[in-house]
Amino acid sequence: MLNPNRLQSRNPLNRQWLRRLMTTLREERIRQAAHVRRLNLDVYILILFYTGGLITFFGFAQWGKGLWTQLYYLWEISKDMLAFACIYQIVNQKLKKVVKPVLMLSLLRWAWEACALVLKQDANTIRIVDLLFCAAAAVVIYLSYQKWQEYRSQQLP
Repeated sequence: MLNPNRLQSRNPLNRQWLRRLMTTLREERIRQAAHVRRLNLDVYILILFYTGGLITFFGFAQWGKGLWTQLYYLWEISKDMLAFACIYQIVNQKLKKVVKPVLMLSLLRWAWEACALVLKQDANTIRIVDLLFCAAAAVVIYLSYQKWQEYRSQQLP
């Protein structure tokens, strides 16, 4: 590694520039390492949540009794939402624009499922399903419009 004190040149500006460059590189390396650690933690949480749910629901659940069915639906929506959150952290900035609305829709669906469980209502009532369908259609229309605008801007000189 380069040492700014052992520079061949006697110009102090070169030393300052090299020190700034080394500090910037060190900070970037630390930031990337923190991002990878956070991503690894999220992936481990997703894997533990998924396998724990599989073991619980397919090994111990009594499907005819209690809240097992509603808890299973909540778990299934939660694991999908966690997967989209991990994908959101991995993809580049351009694809984040596509993943973010889907993640928000998944969060909305999870919130409704949790509220329905607490309020002891059916999560699949026709009005709620219609509203969630409209929200999903709005996400598809929004993403299609964004793609169309991007295509159109590339075609214009």
